[in-house]
Amino acid sequence: MTVNVLIMELKKFIEHQVNDYAAGLNDISEFAKVRVFDWVLPQKNSRNQDTNDFPYIVVSAIKGRNNSEENIVEVHLEFGIYDKGDEIDGRIHQGGFYDLMNLMTHVQMSLEKASVIANRYTLQDEYLWEIPEGQPYPYYVGVALAKFNIRNIQDERESEFLHE
Repeated sequence: MTVNVLIMELKKFIEHQVNDYAAGLNDISEFAKVRVFDWVLPQKNSRNQDTNDFPYIVVSAIKGRNNSEENIVEVHLEFGIYDKGDEIDGRIHQGGFYDLMNLMTHVQMSLEKASVIANRYTLQDEYLWEIPEGQPYPYYVGVALAKFNIRNIQDERESEFLHE
């Protein structure tokens, strides 16, 4: 349950941070609002086959580590931008890489500035990101890995009860 709450709170936090963000272009060459999803991109159905989810961020938990001192959850952030680029001297300049990196950096800086999400999930020092080779032009995707420490559950056997 706690991991699910982390994902929901992180989604809400990122939505707030990108609310006024000038996002990458959508498929009709207009600026589009960044949409934030939890776990996966929504599946297409026969009524929305032509819907473009770009630009987007997907927030999901991929791994956890619990012991007596800490409870660490690794959160995977997937970023997607659509950008046809600009034609310069007869060649397509793929500006989507810049748009993608700007969005990824904006989210990273917002997380680092806050450092604690929902007053209980603490961002750890290490934040990793990657833009894989072989991008599927005009789509650009990148990923980031953020680690959060969730407060450990206190063992009731070792605590004093307030109501006995």
